[in-house]
Amino acid sequence: MRILVDGRITIVIADIEMPGSMGGLALARRVRETWPHIAVIVASGNRLPLPDELPEDSEFLAKPFSRERLLSLIAHAGATSRG
Repeated sequence: MRILVDGRITIVIADIEMPGSMGGLALARRVRETWPHIAVIVASGNRLPLPDELPEDSEFLAKPFSRERLLSLIAHAGATSRG
């Protein structure tokens, strides 16, 4: 969270299952609430999030994914990011 404060980050990619005290969905929601201009992609290879679990204007990336799919989502997120 500390590195998001400086304003240079434009996209966050989080896995649903992350080590530590905050999971990927909670991180995605926090980013969306605090920095709405940052694009958010949530990934997982273990489960699909329910529609109401993903923050508004975020993307889901199912694992395994291709390099092309990841780059496509990043390009789309960059083109539609708020700010």
